[in-house]
Amino acid sequence: MSITPEKLSATYSTLVERLAKTSTNYKALDEFLKSTAEQASQNPAKFTIAHIPSGLPVSPGIEFDPFEGIAGLVHRLEQPAAKDSCRLIIVENICAQTISLLGERFDIDPQFFADHLNNEPWYRIANVPDRIPALPSTQKYHDFLQLRYIEPRKISSYQDLFHGDQPFVVEAENAEVVGDETLVSDAKSFMKPDEKTTRIPRKAGKLTPRVRKGREFEPLLCTRQVITAWFEKNDDGSVGWTGVILLDPPFKLPAGNLYCEPAGHRSFNRRVSLLDDVQNTPQPTSNHEALVCHLRERFSNCPSLLESAKSDCFLVLGDIYRLVASNWIVINEYVNRELATIEYILEKEEPTFRDLEVYLKDLYIYRRRVTRYHELITQAKEQCTTRGQRSWSHGDTSALSLEHAKDMEADFIYLQDKVLATSRRIEKNIDLLTALVSIGEGKQALDENRALAKLSLLATVFLPFSTVATIFSIQGGYGPGEDMFWMFWAIAIPLTALVLALSVLYYGIGVSILKRMVSSLVSKKAWKILG
Repeated sequence: MSITPEKLSATYSTLVERLAKTSTNYKALDEFLKSTAEQASQNPAKFTIAHIPSGLPVSPGIEFDPFEGIAGLVHRLEQPAAKDSCRLIIVENICAQTISLLGERFDIDPQFFADHLNNEPWYRIANVPDRIPALPSTQKYHDFLQLRYIEPRKISSYQDLFHGDQPFVVEAENAEVVGDETLVSDAKSFMKPDEKTTRIPRKAGKLTPRVRKGREFEPLLCTRQVITAWFEKNDDGSVGWTGVILLDPPFKLPAGNLYCEPAGHRSFNRRVSLLDDVQNTPQPTSNHEALVCHLRERFSNCPSLLESAKSDCFLVLGDIYRLVASNWIVINEYVNRELATIEYILEKEEPTFRDLEVYLKDLYIYRRRVTRYHELITQAKEQCTTRGQRSWSHGDTSALSLEHAKDMEADFIYLQDKVLATSRRIEKNIDLLTALVSIGEGKQALDENRALAKLSLLATVFLPFSTVATIFSIQGGYGPGEDMFWMFWAIAIPLTALVLALSVLYYGIGVSILKRMVSSLVSKKAWKILG
């Protein structure tokens, strides 16, 4: 009897419901599985099943079967898998029915789906129980792993170049108004995706580049992407495996007047030949399409590589790690461009004290972000060192598999060095800005002291007049209009001149004499000490 989406067994959902009652780790997954009705209006889940057939190298090649909707997945899972074959199921924009079907069909650990659904902030800790990581001693027994990274995408006003992405109204969030000027810190604001296109709405940080020498750069979306991979050896003991890879859909923005460009990173495809029809080759618009494109290019008509992939499933993930590493390089370069802009402004211009404070605050935010980037890169590097999880199919390790793992590890070691260099550059700029802010505060204090000195001088000038006027206010002939009123001016003016003269002597001659006396005393004391 065939299985239909409407008749999916509730066994897996029931298991998750029981787990959610004992652990908050599964609460979000349980709520997601119960939100089937709310997900009906969203875009369907997209699938691609990559199949490595048996009988290599007699019939080389890797087969790809793309489709949409849960009905197609049910139909394909009903077909029995061939012996000694490998099957990779790539899922984009996963839905509740897909989780129930795959989880029950392959007996997948619910933590695999729970980790992918986890949408806690990367930088701010809110719900502590929902983000407690597993201990290393238990992680090595998992049959899944996760990659988290930043995918940078520009915001532009040109629609026709970017595959018809939906426009978006940019709102200045967390803007600070100082006088008539609105100051927006580049790292404070964020944007949410269009929740009609994605079931797991992950926020994107918004970076507003600073103007440098009259040149303006386009704003940048730092979208948070998650890739989760699960693999299992064939149950019948034959060579081969089954894998599931969960991907986020492309970040789309709600309707407005600006557009989100596709992710931009340097291609790691093979060298282009003169015989290639580059113009008619469609460019991938999502990580799903990019992964399929790279797998097809790397494994097509290569029996030795496919034979190694059948016994080592980590070899298939190589394109995913390259995709992640390429995005890390891009976001690191964007951060360095911002640092170069701040350095250029400090070198060529005269920023105000308020500007220095804003730059310093932004550098603190960049330092926090780059520290997090280094942590995620280190996690990916460790995964390459261990070649995935211990329970995965590694078989007889070939020289090709070992070389591939070392290449992936070397890529992330290179990224670690790049990010550490960026971190050191941020620290140097923070030290410089801290010193400049201190100097600015000192200058501001001097300006305030000068203003107070002027007020004190003004009070000094009027002090004799007020004193003499007070004395002459005594009843008699010293008031205005009386015969003795001239004495007020005769006494007040010389007294004022005397006060000013004493002030000049004190701040001029008196201070110099005092310095000479102190230096003389110090020198005499020094000679006595020296003998």
